[in-house]
Amino acid sequence: MNHSHAHSFIICDHDDKIKTLFSKEDWKELTKKPSLPYVDYKIGKELVKYMKEDLAQLRQEVMRNFLKEDEVYDPKEHYFKEWIQIALRHLCNLYENPSAPLCREQYEDWFTVNLFGNCFDFLMRHPKMSTDIKRTDAPSTASANRKNRAKKPKQRKLTGRKVDGIIHHATYNIELGALEAARSFVNDGDRKLLIESFKMPKTLKDILVDMIRSKRCNDEEVNKLVAIDDIHSISNHFSKTSLLDFLKFLKAIVRSQTIIENNLKALGFIEQKIPKVDDFKEEDLISEILDNGQDLSRPTTPENKISITVDSVSSDITEGGK
Repeated sequence: MNHSHAHSFIICDHDDKIKTLFSKEDWKELTKKPSLPYVDYKIGKELVKYMKEDLAQLRQEVMRNFLKEDEVYDPKEHYFKEWIQIALRHLCNLYENPSAPLCREQYEDWFTVNLFGNCFDFLMRHPKMSTDIKRTDAPSTASANRKNRAKKPKQRKLTGRKVDGIIHHATYNIELGALEAARSFVNDGDRKLLIESFKMPKTLKDILVDMIRSKRCNDEEVNKLVAIDDIHSISNHFSKTSLLDFLKFLKAIVRSQTIIENNLKALGFIEQKIPKVDDFKEEDLISEILDNGQDLSRPTTPENKISITVDSVSSDITEGGK
């Protein structure tokens, strides 16, 4: 097992040493690629609107109102359109800036604030998901849970792995994905990539395990869950090619958002079916409201019992009794 990429139940599907430990059937199951969801055609059509020949045309398009005349903004209906325009408007601003901020040496957090936050964070706060993102070296709760499961009473609680961003559900307090960004990329030997190529899979594995534990999923439910990861780079100057790459980047974010939404559905955290009131019989409706398991087909009158205490002497008087 020396020099083999196997750790914490994470395996490399290019590792021949690991492959020999499994049967052909098991290896096929382990290395099976999950089917990725398709991006809605309407979103693709909206993205194509911003494919322009030059920066001036792009600026003109991002300033155009995406709402029709007299149309009222609806978050569920127009959220994607608003997100696409905001992301491209910020990109356009960075390309137009004469000081060329994208070409200058910047801190990693600068890109989070000025670019990636508008691209990724905005969409992950979609109103139908109730999700949000913890940013800037956010410790993973799922990673901390794994580290502290075998913790002894007097041991100090360990902190989870810190990553650039954690996608989490605000209500159910569960993590759904992790993000890492770099200020530049040269080749596969970049230090950032080498470090994160091990840290990120471990964090994603911890998140996946926590999702499974949160609902005690069976095998069928587990197979519906997907841990997301995407690698992208953005050009520091405008061209038709760089604009097309950015639109593909936005498409990939939509796909990630869809995967997270599907995970939430599989876990039962969104779109839970609520029975219509008309479907209830009167007794069922009363039982649903009271939620006390009482058999309403046989209503009973509770015994009227009064307790009287005089000088430390207690006697029970029951209505109708002697």
